[in-house]
Amino acid sequence: MRDYCSGVLRLAAWKQEITNLYAGRPVYPTARALAAPVRDFNLPKAEFLTVIAGMEMDARAPIWGPSHADLLTYCRRVAGAVGMLSIHAFGVTEPPAGDFAVSLGNALQLTNILRDVHEDALRGRLYLPRELLDKHGVAATTSQDLLADPATARVCGDLADVAREAFAVSEDLLRRLDRRAMRPAALMMAVYRRVLLGLSRRGWGRLDEPVRISRLEKFAIVLRHGLF
Repeated sequence: MRDYCSGVLRLAAWKQEITNLYAGRPVYPTARALAAPVRDFNLPKAEFLTVIAGMEMDARAPIWGPSHADLLTYCRRVAGAVGMLSIHAFGVTEPPAGDFAVSLGNALQLTNILRDVHEDALRGRLYLPRELLDKHGVAATTSQDLLADPATARVCGDLADVAREAFAVSEDLLRRLDRRAMRPAALMMAVYRRVLLGLSRRGWGRLDEPVRISRLEKFAIVLRHGLF
């Protein structure tokens, strides 16, 4: 309870600090360092507050089987908001840049969730959506039951399909944007797509086995996107 209260108070302090930052009176060293980028790239205040809102979702009672709508809200806050700030830094804000940022944020965060199902469960957290858990008859309320249930693998497989669709939508939107300016985003998309592919090839019945991308694979991805 003490950790919960501390986390909530710190996030409340950061919300106030974001207000201070945009009023030209930042106090924290990190906020002072943000002053120039905020000015130079016209970074939207609302997106910083959205990131904090996502952190608040985690700071409350541990998430366990959210609705699909709540999961997408979480993805928008913790990943989509970062994408929205990034496209301003890239200087690409015309449509459909915003849609791309949100779609790619969904794809990246869903991949993170699928990668970390085992680790999150051991920490008392489950981000797999309630609708898919119900569809496959997973009624686990503890990490042990969740990880022991063979139907959990089918839930992960279905969520992987959702992530793949988000990647496909993101790729289509990216074709309509300045590819050179968006190279960092394209690189991130390629790396995470490779992670999702590795997870799928490993199989969803072995959630405790980590999947890593080799240095050679990473180097090939960087070369393909022309960052050297």
